[in-house]
Amino acid sequence: MKVRVEDGIIKEIHKQIKPELAEGEFIGIGKFVERDLDCFKECLEFGVHNGQSNNYFEYAVNMMCMDRELWVLYTDGLPGIEIDFPEDLRKAKDELFVNILEYLV
Repeated sequence: MKVRVEDGIIKEIHKQIKPELAEGEFIGIGKFVERDLDCFKECLEFGVHNGQSNNYFEYAVNMMCMDRELWVLYTDGLPGIEIDFPEDLRKAKDELFVNILEYLV
């Protein structure tokens, strides 16, 4: 999922953002304050009930961007890996964990 950001605030999250407008990729991790939880829950439920069952999290966050300020946290330079399968998790444990420890020291 690409992300379009303006002044540190997420404006859009979806696959169709033109690359030249994208700030980066959404890594699928978010932290929400308590006052936004009801809205987030409603957006999640809306997505699940409207054909977004494989994409409900990003869909909900994208909906929230329309009327909430969601601030971006950049991960540039931090070690990372996409985990889709058990072998990805093993690779992350074997390689990434060591890199993270080196980064923190």
